[in-house]
Amino acid sequence: MHAAKLYAEGRAAWTSRVGRGVDDSKRVQDRGCRACQRAGMATLHKEIIIAAPADLVWDAVRDAGALHTRLVPGFVTDTQLDGDVRIVTFGNATTVREPILSIDDARRRMAWGAVGGKTTHYNAVLEVIAEGDGARVVWTTDLLPHEAAPAIAGMQDMALATMRKTLETAARARG
Repeated sequence: MHAAKLYAEGRAAWTSRVGRGVDDSKRVQDRGCRACQRAGMATLHKEIIIAAPADLVWDAVRDAGALHTRLVPGFVTDTQLDGDVRIVTFGNATTVREPILSIDDARRRMAWGAVGGKTTHYNAVLEVIAEGDGARVVWTTDLLPHEAAPAIAGMQDMALATMRKTLETAARARG
């Protein structure tokens, strides 16, 4: 299927999930590409607003070796750098090698892959976009097999919640 058609079908199929009692600033948008899933590839798309300046959020995101201290402490318990690869140990004791594909400061965009874990293919992009006094974080992941998508989506939700809490706390401390 043509990529533009896959994109259009996936975009048309997006849904938003909002937890009960959570205001719009706490919204996580979750978009899945159903056309991609039919083709065997799952695409997850998550967005979240963080009440912290975009430069503070980006500085923590781009610090590839500090996931466990600056971005998602507890969710990730250790991060080691081996050249252009970060070795990530999650709170559930799973360890994954993540080749860092690009860190683009001008666009506040980071791309990485993953080797190990439950996927045979994993490619992710995280972007930080200034929005008012805060930041919108957009995390898009393509993965195989698509049956792993629900588990990976759950991990993304936990990571984003931890990211929000960590960075909003850092922003308040910064004043």
